[in-house]
Amino acid sequence: MSELGLSLQKRKSDIEEARTLTLNVLVDECKARMRENGEQPRGGIHDSAVAEIAARHGMRAEALKQRITRLNKKRSRKYGNGFLLSTRATPLFSCRLQARRHRS
Repeated sequence: MSELGLSLQKRKSDIEEARTLTLNVLVDECKARMRENGEQPRGGIHDSAVAEIAARHGMRAEALKQRITRLNKKRSRKYGNGFLLSTRATPLFSCRLQARRHRS
């Protein structure tokens, strides 16, 4: 990798960041589905959606929450507070926002 001028650590962190972004989109979609079905789980829709997605991917809910929190902190330092992963925005809006930020 170093012969190509690439960092293995940077590549791995980029892959994990992409994985976390994907998991966050899945959480948003799960929350939208729950709202559409009129579900009102104990503990709230967000926690329930995080737990469902985490279980589906063989993770603990706390671990997924922490990944999203760390990515939000990392991105807010890098891009400012306007680039946090929004759990309230629709997945399509979030993707458009991220694409717009990357072009700038």
